[in-house]
Amino acid sequence: MGNHYVPQYYLKGFSADGGETVWAYDKADRRVYRAHTRNVATQTRFYSADLESYLANSVEDPAKPVIEKIRARVQISIQEKQTLAAYMICMMNRVPEGKKRTKLRAPSVKDEVIADIDRRLNVFLRQNPHQAELVEKRRSETHELIERYAKDAPDDLWFRTILRAKQSQVLPLLSSMTWRFLTFDRYPAFITSDNPVFFFTENGLVSPDSELSFPISSHVSLWATHRSDFQDGFSATTEQAVKELNRRTASRATRFAFHSIEEPWVMTLLTRRSPQLHLFR
Repeated sequence: MGNHYVPQYYLKGFSADGGETVWAYDKADRRVYRAHTRNVATQTRFYSADLESYLANSVEDPAKPVIEKIRARVQISIQEKQTLAAYMICMMNRVPEGKKRTKLRAPSVKDEVIADIDRRLNVFLRQNPHQAELVEKRRSETHELIERYAKDAPDDLWFRTILRAKQSQVLPLLSSMTWRFLTFDRYPAFITSDNPVFFFTENGLVSPDSELSFPISSHVSLWATHRSDFQDGFSATTEQAVKELNRRTASRATRFAFHSIEEPWVMTLLTRRSPQLHLFR
């Protein structure tokens, strides 16, 4: 059995039959099919055994009761908010898009790492001038290793990014945002994807205009902002808001979207190029 890069428990919130199956929308193959939640958003040997254990025990298990409370429309505590914030940060990093992003970033930090190592070696050299030959040898070896590392970043670099999610500087920022859980009950409304945490990358999460969304179930989605005219809590939303949130989710999908029912519009959203996304006003 493979590693679930989107947790199976999370996917069950988008199932119409008690968590057994979801409708999967594959934009690469333009295929729509019904599948068991244990067989989607999974890949063989995607993580190491240690990382799989960490994700299950330290990230997913603490978040399950929090997600369950939100699905039941029960207000969560500050501590539970922090738990779910860590879960979302980890989600951003653990999915295929997070792996790709980490590996693409490796060359951009190469010069920074080399400069830091050179500074340390130079300090050592000033204190130990008689070790000049050894220092230069180590410098050359280190530069070569980092160059090779940057060209083909190993999975360990990505694994460490996932493991550091709970120490991320984004955690207190995300936890401090105002969290509104938008609900819609007339029909299964919200979709999710293989990269379900959305924010406007041009704004990041620091800007006063920043917005983050994260579908919790077919009937509940998180909308996080820095707005002070709202408080944490639940509120019923509109069809227009549902459509906007679904456009956001589909726009960030790497390959798959998931829904509790079969609807042609999901594939339309998933395959749309440069969708028009808007901030809520």
